[in-house]
Amino acid sequence: MPLIFGTLLVTLSATLIALPFGLGTAIFISEVAPRWVKEILKPIVEILAGIPSVVLGFIGILVIVPFFRKFLDLPTGLTAFTGAVLLGLIAIPTIVSVAEDALN
Repeated sequence: MPLIFGTLLVTLSATLIALPFGLGTAIFISEVAPRWVKEILKPIVEILAGIPSVVLGFIGILVIVPFFRKFLDLPTGLTAFTGAVLLGLIAIPTIVSVAEDALN
């Protein structure tokens, strides 16, 4: 039961982190941004969405975990909060890409 609770906690937290940023960015690209900005941002988002999650997770462990360990003064940076932030950052490009396509 604790494993299921931990999974739900990290997943819901990552969703709460990624959804506002992803939808906001998609709305900006689709509705607000000038055409030249769309032509720059859309390929960048597509490339970021295509990067394997293992690579992003590895980079996150090398960068985000030490940052949170120092910033939050923890003995280890491997926490559910760090996992949720990392999973949210990994999900943002996919959310932006799918939502922007749906808005167009």
